[in-house]
Amino acid sequence: MFLKKSFLSGFFMDLLCILEPRQERILFAVIKEYIRTAEPVGSSAILNRYNPGCSSATIRNDMAELEAGGYITQPHTSAGRVPLDKAYRYYVNLLLDHAILPPAEAPVIDMEYREASSRIEYVIEHTSRILSNITRYSALILAPRLRKSLFKYLKLVPITDASILMVMLTNTGSVMNKKIDLSFPLDPADLEKITNILNERLREAPVETFGCCLAGLALGEANENILSQIQDAAIHMAEIENDRVVRSGVTQLFDLPEFKDIQKLKKIMELLDQEELIAEILNKTFSAPGIRVYIGKENRLCQMEDISMITATYNLGREPVGILGVIGPTRMNYDKVISVVNYVAESLSGKLQEFSIG
Repeated sequence: MFLKKSFLSGFFMDLLCILEPRQERILFAVIKEYIRTAEPVGSSAILNRYNPGCSSATIRNDMAELEAGGYITQPHTSAGRVPLDKAYRYYVNLLLDHAILPPAEAPVIDMEYREASSRIEYVIEHTSRILSNITRYSALILAPRLRKSLFKYLKLVPITDASILMVMLTNTGSVMNKKIDLSFPLDPADLEKITNILNERLREAPVETFGCCLAGLALGEANENILSQIQDAAIHMAEIENDRVVRSGVTQLFDLPEFKDIQKLKKIMELLDQEELIAEILNKTFSAPGIRVYIGKENRLCQMEDISMITATYNLGREPVGILGVIGPTRMNYDKVISVVNYVAESLSGKLQEFSIG
């Protein structure tokens, strides 16, 4: 599966150099074994499990050089080594073009989307659960931006003689509604006429300019006062939108060895509880397409120095409309998570396209 090139944070990029092939094999062995066990990795584990083609003494010498280079560290004198952020960055940079979705995962994801609801709100929540269940980490999704959606269909539904419900559908599948109290009763025939004219004239107008488009629309004999009220309601719906973040799998982090430290866990829980901050973090990844990987201190926030975040934009056509991602420890299964995030982003984009043309 082809992956778009990652955004490279820059935090460690000036420090990275190309390692000798044997050192690279040993570094990758340390990373893979530490991801697997969460225990410091010794030379014997590398020799027995990864067969690097050299002696135990050579492995120890190369590990000492990797430690001096800031890739790995030894938590205790008698312990093996553990990877540092710089090691994960080196690993991820070389991994990005080669991350392959495990064969068993694609059919599961495809089935989930075949059975998904036709309402975008439910699909976004469903997607977050898919990401969390498959990766076993916490998932975050920035829902499609209403203001960037296009108007698709409008319905004016009579509630009483003096009130109507305005229901608007966008090309991203979002459904908005607002009650409008009328100044005086409106004949059902006039209501239908207004509905038909609006649907004909405003199809594919951006939601953020929908109210302005109404201002220049002449309805002839239709009631201009009703049009003004509809315009006010449309502007209100577009302006009150806040970035909505959907989260799943927060408790997945509880069982990870890294977060047995209650202070580390507390920092992550406090972060995930701040929707505005999470939305701000995700919005900063919006400017470039494809997979983005932020490792440890690359995240800049002190609350995130012990975690990695992998994100991708999802699109409607060629236009990015939202962000999805996964957060977990820096000891993350990058190979699997990168491929899953990429595949789910493509699947969600396809689902949005169905909404758009449906």
